Amino acid sequence: LVWREDTSNQTDDYLRNRVRHYVLPALGFVDEKWPIGLAKTQENLETEKLLLHFFCSRLESEKRNN
Repeated sequence: LVWREDTSNQTDDYLRNRVRHYVLPALGFVDEKWPIGLAKTQENLETEKLLLHFFCSRLESEKRNN
């Protein structure tokens, strides 16, 4: 795929761009390792999601069998 830059990415008209242009760089000034913490949080949330899915599936299965 060929990269295509959307011209809207250069403006601050959209929240996603304001976050990208201002919030993320500011976080870097506060703690340069914040992306590592964010990645760990994402991993933890994914694990929690899988556990919740597992337990919900078990509950549904038990309901069907009773």
